[in-house]
Amino acid sequence: MGCYIALDIGGSHITSGLVDFKNGNKKVEYTCHQPINNNANVEELLADITDCIVAVSKQLTTSQKIDGVAISIPGPFDYKKGVSCIDHKFKSLFGLDLKMSLINTLASKEVKVDKITFLNDAQSFLLGVLYQKSLQSERVLGITLGTGIGSASYSEGELFSGFLDENALYKSRFRDGIAEDYFSTEWFLNQAKEINIGNGNTITGVKELAEKAENDQAVQEIFDHFGENLAEYLNDLFSEKQVDSIVFGGNIFQSFHLFSKSFRDHFKNSVELYIADKTSEYSLLGASAHLHKASKDEPQAIRNSVSPVLPVLKNKEEPDGYDIYPTFPLSDGKINTGYKSLVEFILKQDSNQIVVDGNVGTVWEEVIKNLNREFISTGTDIHWYSIEAAFKPEDEIDSMLKGYLGGDDPLFGFNYPGKMKNYFNEESLSQISHDQNTLSILYGTGAALAGWEGPVVYIDQPKNEIQYRSRVGSVTNLGASKPNDAKKMYKRFYFVDWPVCNKHKQELLPEITIFVDGQRPETITWTEGNYFRKGLEQMVESPFRVRPWFEPGVWGGHWMQERFEGLNPDAENYAWSFEIIAPENGIIFESDGIMLEAGFEFLLYHNNKAVLGQHAEEYGNYFPLRFDYLDTMDGQNLSLQCHPKLDYIKENFGELITQDETYYILDAKPDAHVYLGFQENVKPGQFQDEFEKCKETGKKADVEKYVQTFPAKQHDLFLIPAGTIHCSGENNLVLEISNTPYIFTFKIYDWQRVDLDGNPRPLNISRAMENLDFGRNGQSVGKELISKPEIKDNGDDWEIINLPTHKEHLYSAERLEFETSIRVYTENKFHVLNLVEGESVNLISDNQKITLRYAETIVIPAATGEYVIENNEAGKAKVLKAFMK
Repeated sequence: MGCYIALDIGGSHITSGLVDFKNGNKKVEYTCHQPINNNANVEELLADITDCIVAVSKQLTTSQKIDGVAISIPGPFDYKKGVSCIDHKFKSLFGLDLKMSLINTLASKEVKVDKITFLNDAQSFLLGVLYQKSLQSERVLGITLGTGIGSASYSEGELFSGFLDENALYKSRFRDGIAEDYFSTEWFLNQAKEINIGNGNTITGVKELAEKAENDQAVQEIFDHFGENLAEYLNDLFSEKQVDSIVFGGNIFQSFHLFSKSFRDHFKNSVELYIADKTSEYSLLGASAHLHKASKDEPQAIRNSVSPVLPVLKNKEEPDGYDIYPTFPLSDGKINTGYKSLVEFILKQDSNQIVVDGNVGTVWEEVIKNLNREFISTGTDIHWYSIEAAFKPEDEIDSMLKGYLGGDDPLFGFNYPGKMKNYFNEESLSQISHDQNTLSILYGTGAALAGWEGPVVYIDQPKNEIQYRSRVGSVTNLGASKPNDAKKMYKRFYFVDWPVCNKHKQELLPEITIFVDGQRPETITWTEGNYFRKGLEQMVESPFRVRPWFEPGVWGGHWMQERFEGLNPDAENYAWSFEIIAPENGIIFESDGIMLEAGFEFLLYHNNKAVLGQHAEEYGNYFPLRFDYLDTMDGQNLSLQCHPKLDYIKENFGELITQDETYYILDAKPDAHVYLGFQENVKPGQFQDEFEKCKETGKKADVEKYVQTFPAKQHDLFLIPAGTIHCSGENNLVLEISNTPYIFTFKIYDWQRVDLDGNPRPLNISRAMENLDFGRNGQSVGKELISKPEIKDNGDDWEIINLPTHKEHLYSAERLEFETSIRVYTENKFHVLNLVEGESVNLISDNQKITLRYAETIVIPAATGEYVIENNEAGKAKVLKAFMK
């Protein structure tokens, strides 16, 4: 790497050049200048920029090859993504993904470029100066003055976008306006106009005005006034401890000799001043240095998980046991693979504008790069636009969300009631306009809000994959410019991003032309919107499994790892399986063996009444039951914990219902036990003091002094209404049944462990104390919180065992035990089943026959009506059934 074409795009001209770093050069080998009309349309501006790149490419020798294009351009601009956010000049470029659009346009001119980078023009200038000149400074401020004021700073080896990474100087306050009102070509022209310099003829630039200064004292006074203003502004901007030297550049400084004296007379800081004579060439050099460094960076990983991404193809052989990729069949030919087939389909649409919307967590750069490559192969010109240019300023979004993110609380916030449109500036949305003569594609989360007419492509991302991506910083929260700590990102996903995106999905569902599973950015699967909606319609009336997902944890065991084919055998452990936690699980469609995953929520948006039956009016699009596994087999105890009471979770977190749980013991070793309820006469104050002291000192607690333990054996059901102190001990495989809230665990004691990253696990003793029911103690615990099975109904070779739940539980549980078969009626309620004993059974309904294997979980929509469960093996099968009361 080392041979680059560099461009410096200014308000009135483009300077382009060839920079070859291969021989240790520190200069631009070739330059050319071309005027540019910043008011031109997008076609003309792209043509001007492309022509400059092509012109330089023709200067290459036979031994040289373009390794990339480096562009210096003023802001506001998303330099990492290559998207123009400039709205005061180059207005037609607003929202344009200049990087992808240029790659596409250059390909049509037979100039193949894979890498284009962008850098702020002031940063490029300063970096170029630093690259070529040996300034004896540790802290440097760079200022360019031309059509506007540009600024950059350098300190401790880091290059910053503004003055020491604060806001760019152009919009900082000065006198009765902002800096750009006083330090720009426009200021000079206004001054000249006020005193009628030119005798009625319009002065077009500073250079023209400077030529009159020698013979016109009034003109000289304008320059003197400018120098005085600049000195005053810089005197107030920084202290001598912050800056060692200032580098000036830009067209206005070509006339520095005219305001040098007034500036130096009023400038009070004794810092080194350096005037750069060839600003554009320094900018070309700096932009190329930036590209050269970026070219050496290792590619960023997209995800981090021990669990593999969903394969494109389903294994043709039926699994012997638990299937980690359960699918729902579509007819043949309904799911496609790859970007090539998607592009072919898009080109058949009768529209020159396409909207590509998608879930938060989409790696847009990868998706658009792959789409663009396929469009180039067809010879199609594309103008790419990003909806992110229309986001409100990040500080405004942060302020909007502040009350919902829980402040310093590491885990909890409050459910955000807003919608996707709250993130966008309506005027900016209307500014993203497309060229009528070229196929234009607007992409990004929320893209449909711009109101473009044309087909809608929607790219969905499973919630688990979004989390895996957040761990390596390959994605950001909605409206954020950069990734945060993964735990903070999850909190914002849960309380803000996912609710917002889900509402947006619901509105878009009837309009989706193409649905894309985007969890594999390099190999997508997709289906037409009509097929997708038809699949949902079939699914809401038939038994179905969701895709479970599995995660290690500090207390995790190995039961699932040893029994579930397809889990990573090298993982440290597996603590959880999300069997069905509706806000995070997906559903998988299959056609010709090709798999396509979509969020579970789409089923409810399509037809919540078919799924929820009589509970649809009460819960709307909220699925109120969850099943998950807690695996401590050869693992450790869970944390000692409780869950919030109903009023508390509503008032503090904005949840609809609370996390009332039960532990169904699917398997256990002989020594297994569960911690449940208080011992007699535990005093709240003494209890809190003891565990606060353990938190502060690291001392281990005598938990059983305060909390009872009960032996756990297969098929036991422990009842854990909100406010009950509890946790599973080691050597259990717990099937946890609960209402759907699932992150609201207030940890009181965690056995002095750290998490898998080596960090202390957060405790929530004060929150727990606000919810703990100290009346659940002594002998009442065994009587009230351990379910006592009773026969509800029976037949020749079957019986229904009622497993009574607590009076506060919103759901009931039954165990269906049978040797041959049993018929079940939904009675307009949905059921969630798990085969807790037996190798496999068949579920037969009017619409489908599906096999349920040991430990698998399945949803029976209310619309199923009735179904038969057939035992496939000798002996008795046992199916756990949960349903809302």
